[in-house]
Amino acid sequence: IMKMVGSSQDRKIKTKAAETWGMLIFLADVFERCIPRLPPNASQLLEAARCLIRLVEIWNENGVTLPEAAIDECFSSYHRFCDLTSVDEYDLFQPKRHLIWHLLASIPDKGNPRFHANWYDEALNKILKRATRELSQTTFEQALLESMPLVLDREHRKRLRTD
Repeated sequence: IMKMVGSSQDRKIKTKAAETWGMLIFLADVFERCIPRLPPNASQLLEAARCLIRLVEIWNENGVTLPEAAIDECFSSYHRFCDLTSVDEYDLFQPKRHLIWHLLASIPDKGNPRFHANWYDEALNKILKRATRELSQTTFEQALLESMPLVLDREHRKRLRTD
């Protein structure tokens, strides 16, 4: 597996967002099949992966409002994941881990994270990057404010043609 994904010093695969979800499911499947041939801590990592998978399954199984039992299970799953994955041992990014606790704590007020995630906003970052490529640093803010409506309109028309 290290040959495929690398180590913290030599990363072979760099994933973001939904790509990471697919990679998590894939690696959990590989770990499950190969557990006898993997290092002793592999079963611990497999259980940690299952905790994250269960967290997302809870979100997918419920509507906007999660029942109290589902919220409790979310906390339990993530707590178990954190217990199984020491930050020091696995080079995990602490602020991201902390952020999930806030996400879970906001479920009673904001509802199921599946319904208020920022997937669309994240997609707009690519458009914003494109809009800023050729702007002068001296007039950056003004030029960006003027060009963004045009870029967004172009993207909107492009989406209408493909839908």
